[in-house]
Amino acid sequence: MIAGQLRAFDAVSLRLLYSTDQAPDGRDTLPSVGHFVTQTVANGRVYVATQNSLEIYGLLQILTMSGTAVDIAAGATTGNTSTITVTPVNEFSGEVSLSCTLASSPTGAQHLPTCSVPSSVNIEGPNAVTITMTIASTPFISGALDFSRPSGGRWLVVNGAVLAVMFLFRSQGRGSTRRLLTLVFGFVLLGSFVGCGGASSSNGNSGTTAGSYSFLVAATSHGYSSSTTVPVTIR
Repeated sequence: MIAGQLRAFDAVSLRLLYSTDQAPDGRDTLPSVGHFVTQTVANGRVYVATQNSLEIYGLLQILTMSGTAVDIAAGATTGNTSTITVTPVNEFSGEVSLSCTLASSPTGAQHLPTCSVPSSVNIEGPNAVTITMTIASTPFISGALDFSRPSGGRWLVVNGAVLAVMFLFRSQGRGSTRRLLTLVFGFVLLGSFVGCGGASSSNGNSGTTAGSYSFLVAATSHGYSSSTTVPVTIR
């Protein structure tokens, strides 16, 4: 047995077109073969018998991908999808696993958007297959006013008014009754304002930060992977 290597040359110029040792990560490495082993060419493929296997070489079956851009307002539930096109090359067929992730976002962005795609798609035949990627973002929610009444505030003022009335009754005669009633009414009215308390703003939601984002959609099958980047603009 000897270390094997398969080469392909241009029939006219004899220029080297391909060698089994040129692919990355040893993908096309030919195992040890017997002396004077011959290869068989059929159906556009090359078949080589090795010590323990039958190696088949041909055009690499791959996938190409593309996606449409998305431009939406934060929190949008319509128009928030991208059409992803998966195209088979060189008679590729079979099940393809899919995933998507956020690839880039504005600096300091809050409430980052997310994406979702089908977990897999099956490719049969030479025609491209389309899938839908959905973008989810957070809408802007304004803060609401909260009118809270401090505990005991109203009674504090009313009690003060009662004490003031008692003091004035002791220091003045009965002829001042009307003036005293007016003063009491003023204290009670002031107490109602203090008892209501001030308005405060509750926590709102600023929504997904506006800007340019990108999502990476990846497809894997039979040890091969392909991907495409989808730009997403959120207003």
